[in-house]
Amino acid sequence: MKKALLSFLTIAIISTFSSIALAQDNTVAAIVNGEKILKNEVSKRMWLNHFERTTNSMIDEVLLIQEAKKLNLKVSKKEIDKRLTEIETSFENKEDFEMMMKNRKEDLLKKIEYELLIRKTIIKAKNISYTKEDLKKTFAENKAKFDRPETIKLRQIFVNSEKEANDAYLGLEAGADFAKLSSLKSTNENLKKNGGDLGYVSKTVLVKEISDAIAKVKIGQYTKPLKVGEGYTILKVEDIKKATPANFNKIKAELKETLINQAVMQNLTPFVSELRGQAKIEMLK
Repeated sequence: MKKALLSFLTIAIISTFSSIALAQDNTVAAIVNGEKILKNEVSKRMWLNHFERTTNSMIDEVLLIQEAKKLNLKVSKKEIDKRLTEIETSFENKEDFEMMMKNRKEDLLKKIEYELLIRKTIIKAKNISYTKEDLKKTFAENKAKFDRPETIKLRQIFVNSEKEANDAYLGLEAGADFAKLSSLKSTNENLKKNGGDLGYVSKTVLVKEISDAIAKVKIGQYTKPLKVGEGYTILKVEDIKKATPANFNKIKAELKETLINQAVMQNLTPFVSELRGQAKIEMLK
């Protein structure tokens, strides 16, 4: 608590000194029909707008948490840990997650707790629920969206000129390793780092020229150089996953979560408006 208080005070002090510095900044930000707008006026307006938005956001949060207490709702440690794991797995590497968590873990855990508590509050207050029949109906009406299309695991070499592409192609024909060649020759930094690995890609997201070219290539083979945008590319097909129809029993839990989340988001703003209408809120200046 003391550390959090010190952090808040530090921010407040920095903001105060920044405001003083800005107040002395009479340089011109813009001129409208001869009338000057000073930088310190812009900064003050920005600060006030940000302050107002943040204050209103915190008021909404407090109202929702208060409602959660009235409904006797709580969030377990298990639920918080599960959400934290979901956030961690969304990062490409563990180092990025640990960097974000550094000195911010308690704040993040509190944010997660509030997020889950607010979700539970809206679900309870608005009686959001879906029966198995509801899920089956939604599944039947949207089955094509749930089917998994055919996906192709691709690896790419991308260069700027036709000559570079032809040289790379000759290298492949001579037995060069595709991944190593991509790391050496590709002009795109991401391709350099991962040996041109694009992962599994659906044909539906590919431009026609590429889709047509890879359709003629078997697993383990690669295309001839193709003109794409401002450069040239060679694509290798490493694997193909056939299209599979969706299975209701396998996706019903995920479908239910998706529908609940959509309903929560749809009800959030009107529910907060209801709470504001019943609350006594004093804005102090």
